[in-house]
Amino acid sequence: MLETPKERADLLKMGIAAKKIEELYISHNNFKIVGFPLIIGIIEGK
Repeated sequence: MLETPKERADLLKMGIAAKKIEELYISHNNFKIVGFPLIIGIIEGK
């Protein structure tokens, strides 16, 4: 699922948020997040 950039672009065009597409991509392709870089928290203001 969501293997090609075109598939992801189509979802963006349909109005689905990029963050949600990223979550779907990770969950449906059996990726496991083992840790987040600290910079993400800084960018998001957390």
